[in-house]
Amino acid sequence: MRSDPKAVARLALDDAEAWNSKSADKVASFYAQDGEIVINRGEPWPGRPRVTEMAAGFFADVPDLSLTCDEIRCSGSRAVYVWTFTGHDAKPGNPTERLVPDPAS
Repeated sequence: MRSDPKAVARLALDDAEAWNSKSADKVASFYAQDGEIVINRGEPWPGRPRVTEMAAGFFADVPDLSLTCDEIRCSGSRAVYVWTFTGHDAKPGNPTERLVPDPAS
């Protein structure tokens, strides 16, 4: 089934808005109750409650976190959401490096 590029773009923009709201619950709402996230090939965070915990950790570690949707690419049933995550580490105050999804994961 082909992806609807407009629907994919709306989903990506809504996801960025959820991250920028600083609400871990809003971020987790993009996942199924039994969904999961894997960050940088690490251990999975299974289930919406764990996704909420993951997002809350990001907000604690990077209180001025900002996520921008840079580009959406659709081809057939696949889509790529290119984003930039910026902010400053809560403890030393150093800026985060540009973080984008790993295309190999």
